[in-house]
Formats: sequence, C-alpha cells, structure tokens
Amino acid sequence: MDATERFAKATAAAGRRAPRARRQATPVGDELARHRQWACDLAETFSGTEILPLLLQLSLDLDGHVRKAASRAALTLSSGE
Repeated sequence: MDATERFAKATAAAGRRAPRARRQATPVGDELARHRQWACDLAETFSGTEILPLLLQLSLDLDGHVRKAASRAALTLSSGE
C-alpha cells in the first residue's frame, strides 16, 4: 500500500473524502501557477483547437486558478467562439 492509498484509507476512516486522485502531482509546463494561468488565457485568445489536449491536462492542475482558466479556455475553443 503506497502513501496515497494509506491517506485515502485514513480519510475514509475519519469520515472525510479523499482528495481528487486525478489531479496532477507535478505541474505541466512552468512551475509557477500564474504562468500556467496566463498561458491558458493566451491560448483562449490566440490559439485554435490544436491546444485542447494541453488545456485538458491543465484542467487537472493542482492550482484552482489554473484549472478554472484551462477549463474556460477549453470550453471557449471547443465551442468555436
């Protein structure tokens, strides 16, 4: 049993939910969250649908601001606005 499984088991025993396991442990791209957020904002404004796979990865980022920016950019690009 690794540390993640032990933590999930301990939180379940305490009556709490375990954190979302799908979030990335290491950031994609720059190590500063604000840089990843800016990249999402720029992609939303200036990119096409070819950047969607990276935005989907960033939508699982540890930082909530990055997740929100990536999700918003992915939605905007996929809707064709």
